[in-house]
Amino acid sequence: MKYFILIRNIILTGFVIGVVFVISKTIEDDQVDDSKTYQEQKMSIEEIESANPVQFLKADGEYNESFWGTELKINGKISNTAKVASYKDVVLKVTYYSKTNSVIGNKEYTVYEIFPPNSIVPFKLSIKNYKDVSSIGWEVVEAIPLNP
Repeated sequence: MKYFILIRNIILTGFVIGVVFVISKTIEDDQVDDSKTYQEQKMSIEEIESANPVQFLKADGEYNESFWGTELKINGKISNTAKVASYKDVVLKVTYYSKTNSVIGNKEYTVYEIFPPNSIVPFKLSIKNYKDVSSIGWEVVEAIPLNP
């Protein structure tokens, strides 16, 4: 009988050790890898934002015709919604529309400013007005990521 109890205790002890080992291994495998430093995480965000500036830059504003009607004056602002990345030399595509909203043409203009993260930067453009233009619109089509 003592021999039976000894064998049972050895088996039970082995079973408990095995269960503890399996549980500890499972917990270890499920833990999130916190080995990335803050700098590495920040760089990955910056890399994402730098790869697609147009996603984070939006242009808005108003325009009016000059006295002679030969120019259009744009008073606008460019918003940078990126959390980390800065940009420079934003390219705006101005689209000219007829009174029937048909596209007459497009022209690109560069705004030579620096656009820090989470900022709104005002700009002014004087552009040529063309015949039969009833309205214009503009959008950001390109920018250069500014490396720190």
